[in-house]
Amino acid sequence: MSAAIRLEGVSKAFGAGPAAVQALRSVSLSIPAGAAVVVAGPSGSGKTTLLSLLGGLDSPDAGRVVVDGLEVSALGERERSAFRRRRVGFAFQEAHLLEELTILENATVPPALLGLPRRAGDERARGLLAQLGLGGRTGAYPRELSGGERQRAAIARALSHGPGLVLADEPTANLDSQSAQEVTDLLLELCARHGATAVLATHDPRVIGRVPGRVILKDGAVERVEGLPAAD
Repeated sequence: MSAAIRLEGVSKAFGAGPAAVQALRSVSLSIPAGAAVVVAGPSGSGKTTLLSLLGGLDSPDAGRVVVDGLEVSALGERERSAFRRRRVGFAFQEAHLLEELTILENATVPPALLGLPRRAGDERARGLLAQLGLGGRTGAYPRELSGGERQRAAIARALSHGPGLVLADEPTANLDSQSAQEVTDLLLELCARHGATAVLATHDPRVIGRVPGRVILKDGAVERVEGLPAAD
């Protein structure tokens, strides 16, 4: 089931006193369930911080972060950890695959952590890898893959436990143009097929132009929103 997102007056700073860096400033935003959205802006605009708050990796200093009716910003660390494990899939600039595991074994880690039956997790992972063009490489290790293949394997892992929300932070930064387009299109296609809300943070124009909804950040604030309803 896809997740609807609502942010209400969200602010986040790092550090204290005169040296504090205001990463987000009173951000209010609504993202419908099942949407595909890119969060764009230059380096330092708050993109990664926004994704961290959506995924429960951090808490805001002020405001509310609500994902599918759950106020993530009010959860303690243990509850946020359970939220991430059950309901969020992450894909980062670096694939962060476990080098000692095959890509199939990497993709089955999230369902295993949830205690899902091994056979079901294995079948879902194999299906995702096949959809991503890696069906014949399930026994390969990350070191044997190209950059684009590693990112595809990371997408399979992000979706393998059936999350309602998939967060991707600069997923194409290390890829050539063709691989970047392929990875972006596959990620969006699979999120739509599996009913997941997708939020991608990037300053890569190759990605921005391929995503229907856009949230443009500047200096930690929302400069404009395109293709999405306005926040209440």
